[in-house]
Amino acid sequence: LQHKAAKTSKCDVLVSAQEKGFLHPWCEHASVKERFPACYPQGVRESHPLDNIIVQLPDPAECDVAKSPSWTIGGWEWKYVQLTSGKSFQIEDVGDDERMYMKLLAGSVLGVNENGIINDEGQWETFVVTPPITERSLELNNALKEIKAGASGAVFAFMKVPVKLLSVPITSMSEGPVTDVSGPHSELLKWMPF
Repeated sequence: LQHKAAKTSKCDVLVSAQEKGFLHPWCEHASVKERFPACYPQGVRESHPLDNIIVQLPDPAECDVAKSPSWTIGGWEWKYVQLTSGKSFQIEDVGDDERMYMKLLAGSVLGVNENGIINDEGQWETFVVTPPITERSLELNNALKEIKAGASGAVFAFMKVPVKLLSVPITSMSEGPVTDVSGPHSELLKWMPF
């Protein structure tokens, strides 16, 4: 269940808050183990099944380049991007006092010169599972002006952050910049004590 956002264009990325409750009436009386994944929207993780922000990308057959709205989380600006094969995301508004990062979620990208291989066309290609096989963000060179998708397209999180923030030690989890959060349904993004 999720609050439906209005779609105005075929390239809109729909962002909604997961509704309270379950997808099926029987889920209410099921055990926690029986509920997952059938009782939750697609893509919801077992470790965090409630109070999620649902980001729904458009059909790639109808949209070559789709960009989500942005969120700011702890001073980092985030957005999600979907590209079809060979299409590019144009990087704009990144100053010398900022750094760019990306987290490749699906597909591959060309020419970011990070943890990749030289493909048959002589282009550097980075894949989701390119060694080392770890979940980490790739730091991008500020000279990069676009991110181009490989043959199977790409989905990634694009982030930028002020350089000065990278050098500030986190001394409190209850005040800024850590608690600076904004964007669609950002009230669901809250720090949880361990």
